Amino acid sequence: GSNLGMRTDPRLAVKRFVSLVVRRAGAENITPVVDGSGRSRSRPLVIFLKKEGKRAPQRLDEMVQRVQTEMNVDVRVWSSAEIERTELDQQVREVREASVVVTPCGGLSFLTAFMAPFSTRVVIDYWDPREEKSGRMESWFW
Repeated sequence: GSNLGMRTDPRLAVKRFVSLVVRRAGAENITPVVDGSGRSRSRPLVIFLKKEGKRAPQRLDEMVQRVQTEMNVDVRVWSSAEIERTELDQQVREVREASVVVTPCGGLSFLTAFMAPFSTRVVIDYWDPREEKSGRMESWFW
């Protein structure tokens, strides 16, 4: 495959960067809850990253309510404004603990690069009313 004119395969560079940030955050051993045995959290954590504005996912509050009602999980809704005020090390520790992170497409989704192995990322497209179809950003990255 192409290295996009780079000396190092970009996939390897991203992997190294993520590994470095996770180590710096002291989050190497933080993993999602699977069965709750011997853990500080007794149920799996589902984080919804909430974007405001024109490309915000529609009906996110409904999705959150349904997950809270129908699943035996802890739910956290984390707004982009809250994330901006949170140190990167803490952001990494938070997403490492999640079993599932639901995120809008675009820049906010890059936080999910720091998720623990075997956790699940759900990237939501946005509705483009002018085109009357779903739009997506950065899907090539994932």
